[in-house]
Amino acid sequence: MSGTTATYHIPYPTGGDELCAFPTTTQGSAQAIDAALSSVTSAQSRLIVPPVVRLSLRTQTTLTLSPVNTLQNLAMVPFDTVDVDTANMSNLNLCPVGPITPASLPKGWYDVGIYVHTGTSNANTTNSSLMLQLVLGPQVNQASNWPYCFGATPGVRKYDGGSGNTDTALYLGGNVLLDPTKSATLPVFAVNLVKQGSFTGSHATDQLITFACCWMMWSRDQ
Repeated sequence: MSGTTATYHIPYPTGGDELCAFPTTTQGSAQAIDAALSSVTSAQSRLIVPPVVRLSLRTQTTLTLSPVNTLQNLAMVPFDTVDVDTANMSNLNLCPVGPITPASLPKGWYDVGIYVHTGTSNANTTNSSLMLQLVLGPQVNQASNWPYCFGATPGVRKYDGGSGNTDTALYLGGNVLLDPTKSATLPVFAVNLVKQGSFTGSHATDQLITFACCWMMWSRDQ
């Protein structure tokens, strides 16, 4: 009867094996060694060139924020430029609001971040403020370590920013546990720009975005 190694379970012949069983055992050993080496090679390649993507909005854009309730308007932040993508994690034609997860992406923890800079708003609001609302996709099994964020709703992280009537920089970051097998077409996350305040006149409001970017980078396998 063949034996197996303790760590990688590679089969090897023993003194009790029949001579005719050696070819089968040798083939099994070769296949197991090949699988183990492939796993090591894949891990090494991720350390050399880790899966990372960064999307930017480089064209100044005025978003129309639609009403959610009497105190909030929001719109998704679109991106128009792929700054870097080492693992096919972007498709702006299919999904301009955030990175996607191809099936080849390893399951594991990823660091993510969002930055949005807004211009002075002429919106019909008084005492308004801006907030980033991160909506997580079905690929996210878990999200943790999100400093300065709040929100009890599953799959949503929030960050309160400054005034909605002046130049404002908003940022949000953390890490997520991804399962790329769950969806290859929906974004890992989408970013809502939310304006809160006392609205006057028409409830819909416009907000100028001078620059925005988001990024996601592999940190470690699960």
